[in-house]
Amino acid sequence: MSLIELCRQFIGIDTSPQSGTREAALWLQKLALDYEMQVDLQEDSLNGLEQANVFIRRNGPFAGPYVPRSEEFLLLSHFDTADPGSPSLWTENMLNPFHAIIKDGKLYGLGACEAKIDLICKIEALKSFPKDQTWKVIPVVVGTFGEELGMHGLLRAIRKNKFSAKYALVGEPSRHRLVYAGKGYAILDFYIPFSKEEKNYRIEHNLLESVSTQSKFFKGKATHSSQGSGIENAINKALEYLFQIPEGVVIMEIEGGSNHNLVASHATLEIDVNAGVVDPMVKKLRFIYSKMQEIRSDFLMNDDSEFTPGHPTLNLGLIKSHEDHVHITVACRFPPSISDQEYSSWLLKIQAAAMQIGGECRLSDYRRPYRTDLNSDFAKTCMNVLSAVHEKSECVTLPNCTEMTLLERKGIVSLGFGAGTREDSPSFSNQFVAIQDLEKSVEFYRSIIERVCL
Repeated sequence: MSLIELCRQFIGIDTSPQSGTREAALWLQKLALDYEMQVDLQEDSLNGLEQANVFIRRNGPFAGPYVPRSEEFLLLSHFDTADPGSPSLWTENMLNPFHAIIKDGKLYGLGACEAKIDLICKIEALKSFPKDQTWKVIPVVVGTFGEELGMHGLLRAIRKNKFSAKYALVGEPSRHRLVYAGKGYAILDFYIPFSKEEKNYRIEHNLLESVSTQSKFFKGKATHSSQGSGIENAINKALEYLFQIPEGVVIMEIEGGSNHNLVASHATLEIDVNAGVVDPMVKKLRFIYSKMQEIRSDFLMNDDSEFTPGHPTLNLGLIKSHEDHVHITVACRFPPSISDQEYSSWLLKIQAAAMQIGGECRLSDYRRPYRTDLNSDFAKTCMNVLSAVHEKSECVTLPNCTEMTLLERKGIVSLGFGAGTREDSPSFSNQFVAIQDLEKSVEFYRSIIERVCL
């Protein structure tokens, strides 16, 4: 089967947050066994869905647990994807993000310019070596789940000692440039309570036959939250609208966004303009949003010239009203130049603001930024191979946090690499990658395996 047909089949398996990755992992297992490779699945669950990590080695046909005993070289890519959003946005894919389309030498589909298809390139590169190859360093292709939701797959692989590595290449859409540094991130969950009076009013109102509410719909531009704070965010628009209405208005429902990693493409707000309550949610949301804007202003005063954007960013990714509170999820990203002291001061400031209105702010996830030394032997080897394969070598940073941050903590020297780029799909939908770039990726991975492992 050709590289392109493999990519099309793999895109066709839904690995978004609503579906899990086990079905795709079983597909990868069959592919590896067809190639007479050793494959090990690490099955797990996340958010009630079946998940699996995949580990593929060129040691003959065998499916089962493997205990790493020698130094290994990781070729790692996550194969879960972000939420595709509305099908209507996928105009190049016949309104189906899982239906891969070839057009003008490009492959369109969910995961095309992300690490999902990069994983296929790595498997194809490893396949080119004989099954009885003698290795100085053992190459292992690793596919992980849950990267879009907090890197859970890689975390669980590390905890179970599923590999023993010194070096790693991590799949990232970098337009065939080597990624040596990335921002860290913090995920904050805000819980803002309704007052007793407002909570009772909402319950009583829902039991009435007459309707006195008004609804508003807000639209944003869905893209990765790492692209900065200037992107149109539907949740921002909904909260800014609250400054235009009377303070005593009751919020019946507010909902928006789909993932902390994405800029919200939609938000809805339902209000009762005839109500007038004490200590309303409108006042509280105005206050917490103003504090977020103050922190955004602080962020702009801290710039790292190696990144674009160079300053820390803050993205409101999710908002949803519940019976007694409103829940907001925020993703903050910051470059390696930000000290722990600066980060902590911002966190304490926003937590204090939440407490001031009777709510709370919890730090639900935190990943440190990372930076790989370009003078390391591994980095120099990758640059030399890239120069030989592509006639040039360029090193860049990424504005987002990747699985490299976890590998660095384990002492594994890591670089990112991959075809395509997020900038080619600014609205997140209609993702694509040039077919010739996928072929170049296979060539690069084959060459780097030769240099590092033989």
